[in-house]
Amino acid sequence: MPVILNFSAVRDEDGDIMNIIGTATDISELKEKEDQMDFIFENSRTAMVLTDEEGRWIKFNRTAERDFGFPRDEVLGKKTPEQSCLTQDTIPTLKNLWKYAIERRVETKEGVDVPWMKKDGSIVIHNAYEGPYGTKGEGRLYTAIDVTEERRRESNLNNAISSFGKVLSSAASGDITARVDLSQLSDEYKPTGEDINSMIEATEKNIDELG
Repeated sequence: MPVILNFSAVRDEDGDIMNIIGTATDISELKEKEDQMDFIFENSRTAMVLTDEEGRWIKFNRTAERDFGFPRDEVLGKKTPEQSCLTQDTIPTLKNLWKYAIERRVETKEGVDVPWMKKDGSIVIHNAYEGPYGTKGEGRLYTAIDVTEERRRESNLNNAISSFGKVLSSAASGDITARVDLSQLSDEYKPTGEDINSMIEATEKNIDELG
């Protein structure tokens, strides 16, 4: 049974120790809750990083190891500015995240996108939250979901929409010389770009024949 032991001295009028009084407090329930929290932290599908009051990383779960690409023994004990997984935008974004967490977290469920550099040099994007942790809020708990692939798809889609829109807008205004630059498109949107170019080329050919 886990207990906390406390001892105090009983002194006489001269200050000499006459006796020692000891007490034992059963902390089984507290220890069980701590074990449950540790289990949840370690096995969460969300990346979790716990920092102390000085900003040192003191806990780093399995999902964080996977998402950051660093084993915990290479990050624990270091402050955030000392970590090897920073990009030039990480620290400024984290500062905004902390401000966002304090001022707006209650109002919205949306996180903030934070870029990190994995050990292999690739960039990972976290949609993250950060908030105070501990009995007095002395530490911080960073929780995040890897949205790198989702953001890549969004970027590719937005780029394709912009490229298609410019060419089709030009064609609608009578300029049929513009073409979709296929080299600027991701593979999934190149067939659509080719179709648009073929359509405009066919239109241009028909106009030439009529002329």
